[in-house]
Amino acid sequence: MNVFIALAKGELGKGIEEYLQGYGIMVRLNGRPLQFKQRIGDRTFALMQSKDVPRYVAGMADYGITGEDLVEDYHLDNGDALKVVDKLGFGKADLVVFAKSGNP
Repeated sequence: MNVFIALAKGELGKGIEEYLQGYGIMVRLNGRPLQFKQRIGDRTFALMQSKDVPRYVAGMADYGITGEDLVEDYHLDNGDALKVVDKLGFGKADLVVFAKSGNP
């Protein structure tokens, strides 16, 4: 089963890279074009603009990492479509890992 993870690019990218490296996942975000995808084992990491990550998770991605403010804004517009799985505690935009409400 392939797991699709949407990642914010840009200012948040460096913090996300460091977070993933802490788990032994080496994904390089900076210097990659938008919509770049990297597959590692059964996980596919896709880069996109920070504001697009919540929409992708609500639609086709299993998880996302972006600023908490963007997830909260999406919640206001779309009810309970997303849930925060983990607050990362760093990043200018308070990075969070989140999923569709039905995902563990």
